[in-house]
Amino acid sequence: MADKDRLRQLVIGDGAVAAYSKIYPDAADRLLLALDGDDPIMLALSESVLDAQDLRQAAVTRVLADEFGLTTAEAAVSAMLCTGANLRDIAAARGAAVATVRNQVKSVMAKVRVRRQSELVARLLAYL
Repeated sequence: MADKDRLRQLVIGDGAVAAYSKIYPDAADRLLLALDGDDPIMLALSESVLDAQDLRQAAVTRVLADEFGLTTAEAAVSAMLCTGANLRDIAAARGAAVATVRNQVKSVMAKVRVRRQSELVARLLAYL
């Protein structure tokens, strides 16, 4: 069920599926139908989209941790910030309190030596 929720967010949001749908307009509709049906090809595609997203997120997290001396948790939060997620969304996705995520962002900002969250995101994206 969690995978279906993640995929639905990708299809509806500004993620990879939404971008892909600009090229193939019926892709999003077919993926949403696959979530509610038994189309094995579309379900396999759904799984591959989620796997690719997970691999990309892991790679970005590892790069940020290595480059800026971040903990794994700090790097994961930073990577999510770079996708445009807000602190509440990050906390929900990570199963953490908003205060915990806020403290992690503050720690990252200190390590990266920036004063604003917007500066942090800009610096991280410039590196990536």
